[in-house]
Amino acid sequence: MIGAVESIRTGTTFVVDDVNHAPYFSADCIDAVFRAYEDIGLRALVSVSLFDQPFYRSVPFFDEEMPEPLRQQLDRQAPPQAADLLVLAERLAESRRGKRVRFIVAPSAP
Repeated sequence: MIGAVESIRTGTTFVVDDVNHAPYFSADCIDAVFRAYEDIGLRALVSVSLFDQPFYRSVPFFDEEMPEPLRQQLDRQAPPQAADLLVLAERLAESRRGKRVRFIVAPSAP
């Protein structure tokens, strides 16, 4: 909502937002992003970063800089399953069809 408000304040009328929900996917959090743009009245295309490896694994020097206990905790998380990601993308595409705030598929980091 803060990003949507700031966009409106600066004269933006349309945004493309590639939302990263790392390290966890949550349908409630994803739905909240769409709801925020709807509530503020801004037109938007929203992508949910879909990836088969945790986002933090693409951050340079992660292993060297992240404290060992936190790194181990993050590494214990199961990566999202491809079938679950496809179901999520299909649900979002269908539920957002024809609305002012729509879902798009966009590439993410490797």
